Amino acid sequence: MTPDTADQNAHEPLLDEAAEWIARMRAADVTHADRAAFSKWLARSPAHRSAFDSMADLWDGLGAVTLRSEPLPARMAAAAAARSPTSSWRWLAGIGALAATATVLVLAFVLLFAPTTYTTAPGERLQVELEDGSLLELNTRSRVRVGMGRTQRVLDVDVGSEIYLAVAGDSSRPFVVQTRHGTIEILGTELGIHVEEARTRVTVTRGQVAVSAKETDVSLRRPVEAGQTLSISAGLLPGDPAASSIGQLEWRHGRLVYDQVTLQELITDLNRYLPKRMTLMAPELGRERLSAVLSLDHQESMLESLAAILPLRWVEVSDSLIIIHPG
Repeated sequence: MTPDTADQNAHEPLLDEAAEWIARMRAADVTHADRAAFSKWLARSPAHRSAFDSMADLWDGLGAVTLRSEPLPARMAAAAAARSPTSSWRWLAGIGALAATATVLVLAFVLLFAPTTYTTAPGERLQVELEDGSLLELNTRSRVRVGMGRTQRVLDVDVGSEIYLAVAGDSSRPFVVQTRHGTIEILGTELGIHVEEARTRVTVTRGQVAVSAKETDVSLRRPVEAGQTLSISAGLLPGDPAASSIGQLEWRHGRLVYDQVTLQELITDLNRYLPKRMTLMAPELGRERLSAVLSLDHQESMLESLAAILPLRWVEVSDSLIIIHPG
């Protein structure tokens, strides 16, 4: 046995203990006594601290499961294979023992791998302070998943969702937003993100972000600065940012601002907010253009406001459908 092998074998029990401590410290029912005992364990020697750092890095790497296509067992096997055959077997056996005796792997998967999900119903808006101090606002019918690791913060945004994000600066943990169309890399800034079927629109109000589209060269990132907006689509290189519209983020203040849009475009957008779906019966009416400012806090008066601009009338044919006719 070489000195390196002896050191590796001596380090293995500490890695097993570190894995237990990671799971325990991130458990929902962790106690003050647990934290005190962990502090004593960590202070025993530099080897204890090194073991904890190594295992924490491994867990956090596996925790980014939503970012990678490689299955979790394959990544665990690859991590184990990087060790010596003996140490790999002992490490995997130790993990198996933890799972069998204390369901540590299940607990770790739930706490470390599964992100926190936030959703909003039709017409609902939600404000959340994340554990790193970042502020997240969700517009109507939105769904996001948030994962906080030691080396990276990840926010995954579903299609149809619209959010506003004020990111707490942390140079050691970049903040990455993922959508079906691409990736937005952030350190500390404020921006709005709207994910539609064909595109993701990014609007920056403070700081700067780097945007890249899926299925394109990630090195060709586009910077987007305060006061600019940029739309990205999967497989297409992002174009140049444009000046953002003042109305793009007014939903945060309970207002919807439309500037020279067609009535069909306006109705399609309103259907995101209202529990009853609206349908236009006359195509020619849908092509009419208008500008309007509507209050989200007085949804029952939205149609009255539109009728003051265009000649239209409506019929509530059921609890879930409103048909709009020419006036």
